[in-house]
Amino acid sequence: MRAQFIVAFLLALFFLPSADADELSPFLIDNLIGKSAPDFTLQDQNGRSIALSSLHGKPVLLNFWAPWAPNSRAEVITLGKLRVRPDMKELVILGITVDKNETDAKQFVRQATVPYPVLSDPELAVTEKLYAVFMVPTTIFIDRQGVIARIFFGQQEWLNPALLRNLQSMTGPAVADVQQR
Repeated sequence: MRAQFIVAFLLALFFLPSADADELSPFLIDNLIGKSAPDFTLQDQNGRSIALSSLHGKPVLLNFWAPWAPNSRAEVITLGKLRVRPDMKELVILGITVDKNETDAKQFVRQATVPYPVLSDPELAVTEKLYAVFMVPTTIFIDRQGVIARIFFGQQEWLNPALLRNLQSMTGPAVADVQQR
């Protein structure tokens, strides 16, 4: 248990955002809830650029992960299973690997046949500076209006019935879809 705490503490220090000493806090990320998600453009594993702003109007899960973290790898597999569920077809999942060694992430994504885009952030510009992510995995839910609605810390069991119901309520149809019915 003590070793797990030390590892978690060291990981938290590694992922703390760059800031003045009096601003350093793993709670900076909480300030994002209720605000517009910061836009970014990153390349996927095939070299294609994807901008978050191009997904406006769709619910998005941003999953920050690293191939060297067993919990991250397990969560990527579960998110892959979530991605292919018919009731989650509206949900966009973007993986953002925080590994500076892109080869490890590419190899894992290929072996696991991840069914959603995995973006590379080797400089941690998006991870640290825009989203203040201090641990992996961390998953951020962005609603259809582009607002950060919820942050999930640590590995989640995305196929858990309670979490699925929560996601289904958050990814419900767009207002325009409801008005057309």
